[in-house]
Amino acid sequence: AVVGLLLVGMVIGPNMLGIVNNDEIINVLAELGAALLLFSIGLEFSLNKMLGSSIRVIVVACAIMMVLFVVGYEAGILMGLGYLQSILIGASFSFSSTAIFVRQMSHHKLLDSPQVPTLISVLVIEDIFAVTALTFFSSIKNPALSAMPSINAILIPILYSLVIMGFVYLVLSAAFKRTMSHFAPILTQEYIILLAL
Repeated sequence: AVVGLLLVGMVIGPNMLGIVNNDEIINVLAELGAALLLFSIGLEFSLNKMLGSSIRVIVVACAIMMVLFVVGYEAGILMGLGYLQSILIGASFSFSSTAIFVRQMSHHKLLDSPQVPTLISVLVIEDIFAVTALTFFSSIKNPALSAMPSINAILIPILYSLVIMGFVYLVLSAAFKRTMSHFAPILTQEYIILLAL
């Protein structure tokens, strides 16, 4: 189903048939869809579980990403691409889709398996690296990907985002704990999801 949706999107998009050709609407819907998918993942994901198995998760995530990055990078070099183009291909190879994984596990009723929290934690770490990679490549102004961005152009936005997300997480987490304790008797699962959204 996921492959089918991607193919339909490519065919009806602005680069093929052009049935849908408003880039602004496409970008808005893409961002909205990504936000809702990540929200649904957050409902299934526990930060405490991830932190509980941090060393093993980090080692597994780094090993997987390193192998896939090397495969993608070497493929780019063998195709005669430049240094940064090959890094882009390697980075693209080394990330998985957390949303698709969670949807597949949910579809096959495997979310309660003992391995799933570890696998989701690996994917979340991959997502963190993916955001870093996107920041790196989006900071390159040259369309030929031949100019290296400065370290400050990469690190400052990432650190700024992490500080804001950490602060918001702590504040909202404390606020929701107090709110839930007051309204727990009347809250159904549906209301809890709507309140979180």
